[in-house]
Amino acid sequence: MPVIAINECPSERKVPSDGEAQEIVQPNDENLKRASAGGPGGLNCNEMFLVTLAVIVVVFGALDLIFDYKHVALAKTIFSMVLAVLTIVAVITKSSILMLIVLIFLSILVVLLTAGLVILVITFFTDGKELQTGQITEIILTALSYLCIVFACISACILRGQY
Repeated sequence: MPVIAINECPSERKVPSDGEAQEIVQPNDENLKRASAGGPGGLNCNEMFLVTLAVIVVVFGALDLIFDYKHVALAKTIFSMVLAVLTIVAVITKSSILMLIVLIFLSILVVLLTAGLVILVITFFTDGKELQTGQITEIILTALSYLCIVFACISACILRGQY
């Protein structure tokens, strides 16, 4: 008994003319997972986290450039904005190579931020001065940004494996 082959368009069905059964082409499971991912626009949780974090970095970087412009922090602000845009492009295109580049830069950033956070805490405790609210806020914000970058590294590792 001949099998009906299903083409790209479901309305176009034909029976093979030579009487042989043809294999019905099934969609790739990996493509179905990506297409039916749980978030908006087909983004899964890791992709959504990275895109949201990247958008926040771009917004805060633009606000820094507009309202709190400092020549010293210009390189850091531009680097973080470029990394955020590269992250968004890597997630949207689902590019393994771009995600690897993002992962390398995030790893370098984690090492530098770890050193900076350790130096910051050591300086606060060795100065012998009383901690003020501004200094405590600086430590807390640096620690929160450190956690976000570590989670971004973990998400980038997971996504690198999926792409």
